[in-house]
Amino acid sequence: NGWRWFQWENIAIGSADGNIVELCCLGRDITELKEVKHSIAAEALKWAEKRSHDILDSLEVAYCEVDLSGKITLCNQYVAQLLGYNRDEFIGRDYRHFFTKRKIVVQAVAEMRRSGRSQRLSPLEILGRNGGIIYGDFSFAPLKDNNGSMVGVRVSGRDITARKRAEDALQNACRRQDEIIDFLPDATFVIDNNGIVVAWNKAIEEVSGVSRDNMLGKGNYEYALPFYGEHRPTLIDLVLMPEAEFAKHRKRYESIEWKGDKLFGRIYAPGAYNGTGAYLWAIAAKLYDAAGNIVGAIETIRDITERKRYEERLKYLSLHDQLTGLHNRAYFENELHRLNKSREYPITILVADVDNLKLFNDTMGHNTGDKLLKYCTAVLRRSLRASDILARVGGDEFAAIIPRTGEKDGKEIALRISSQLAHYNHKKRKGQPFLSISLGLATAEDASKPLLETVKEADDRMYRNKFHRGATASYQVIASLLAMLGERDFVTEGHARRLEELCLNIGKKIDLSQEKLANLSLLAQVHDLGKVGIPDRILFKDCLLDNSEMEIMRQHCDKGYRIALSSADLSETAELILKHHEHWDGNGYPMGIKGEDIPIECRILAIVDAYDAMTSDRPYRKAMSSKIAIAELKRCAGTQFDPELLEVFLSIIS
Repeated sequence: NGWRWFQWENIAIGSADGNIVELCCLGRDITELKEVKHSIAAEALKWAEKRSHDILDSLEVAYCEVDLSGKITLCNQYVAQLLGYNRDEFIGRDYRHFFTKRKIVVQAVAEMRRSGRSQRLSPLEILGRNGGIIYGDFSFAPLKDNNGSMVGVRVSGRDITARKRAEDALQNACRRQDEIIDFLPDATFVIDNNGIVVAWNKAIEEVSGVSRDNMLGKGNYEYALPFYGEHRPTLIDLVLMPEAEFAKHRKRYESIEWKGDKLFGRIYAPGAYNGTGAYLWAIAAKLYDAAGNIVGAIETIRDITERKRYEERLKYLSLHDQLTGLHNRAYFENELHRLNKSREYPITILVADVDNLKLFNDTMGHNTGDKLLKYCTAVLRRSLRASDILARVGGDEFAAIIPRTGEKDGKEIALRISSQLAHYNHKKRKGQPFLSISLGLATAEDASKPLLETVKEADDRMYRNKFHRGATASYQVIASLLAMLGERDFVTEGHARRLEELCLNIGKKIDLSQEKLANLSLLAQVHDLGKVGIPDRILFKDCLLDNSEMEIMRQHCDKGYRIALSSADLSETAELILKHHEHWDGNGYPMGIKGEDIPIECRILAIVDAYDAMTSDRPYRKAMSSKIAIAELKRCAGTQFDPELLEVFLSIIS
């Protein structure tokens, strides 16, 4: 009736001498007991398998076993739920179908089977039941039987979707940060705590001449090399330095200061723009992570070369006269204050004033006046030492501080200036104005005499000098202006002589006084003096003047009037110069007076000047015949000319 299980116990029975005499065999039927033990073992195995499954199910790790064909034979609840399946649906599926990059998985498993070593792939994309992507960190290990033969693959993995998305978000944030940094118009770069460059934008590529690819990942102050020609700390490093070390390097900067948590600095970088050099203004600050830990630093650089030049220009202009390039009054006064208690005594102060500058400005324009100031500057510079302090302290006034120079040496300097002045006036080119300078000198032998007092003394002496030589200087200026008018070829040869002769003939014919004859003689010579201030393009225009040009031409009466007033020799003739273009009928200029309100000298000159002009060549026409000129004079009798004086003139020339 089938098999039974027995347990046998064999007992040897021996004699007194130790020999076995019989064998007792006892048999027990243990079939029921054996069945009980087998049932217990099966239960134990079942419990062990359940316990193993419970352990796998309790893990927050995806686990499954697949056979060599790729079919899933075992899995824990976590992996099934992760992908949206229940366990029964998951078992039996091909595990490879859950991976988006199957080729990589197949290659990894093949390598595992070849080498016998587990393989790890991370991150791997797996597809959930709804098509969603899940990222995992997976290991593939051999599955062996009791004999050590590989019978499948154990696949385990962790869900790293949240971590992957956080990493992606961080990378996106970093990429956006890099894009923002790259977009910044100012040159910008970032280093980490180890001094490694992690960002280098386009603007800094231009300033440094180094591309991003050649700088990212570099350390050891490599970023300083294109700017300063050496590996050394820059502003970005100083923000990360301890205070003691910071103090060693701050002296490299023209200016450096903390404003809150930002460090500002200005420096000249000779290597910028491939060696062109540039003044740079930079801001550096530390960078922190979310926990408040320092993770690096950022530096932004701006090229302020043009601004620096502008500042230097402003500084220069604040201490210099723009026209002459000399120091200005502010600088002069600062130097007076500095030298007041110095060891530079004796100190001589020189004050120089350009004579009749206003006259040149009013009559010939400010361009001529400016040239005169420049000529004066050149004369003074050639007469002084390079170490002397020469300044333009007013419109027409110059002053010099001459250290270590006594009164005797100061007078020698004044003689040198006079010599240079005479040389200029002798050698001046055609069209250059006559230069006259009044000088004053005073000396402070020691610090007991304030330099401001010495300046006032020199100024007083200059004005006394100007007063004593005023008439001579004015005469020289007038003569210079007349010479300039002649040099411009406006006064034709014999014009003034002919006018003077004819005017005096008329004056004598009508019995003018000696005083009026003298005025008439001088008026004939200088009536056109104001034309030194009229541009050549108008004076020598080869056709009739238009209205605007005529307005400019008419200004010569007023210009001549002002010139004459500046000279004692011409002051009585000034009014005659002003009115010599007035007409008998009141339609002249500049005042529009008429008849006998016009001085008789002017009425005589008007007739003679018109006749000489018509019978002489002009830029815009050839000379008329005397007959035609006389006919024109008669036509204008009673309108432009005094008719009685015209009759006298006609009787003389006939």
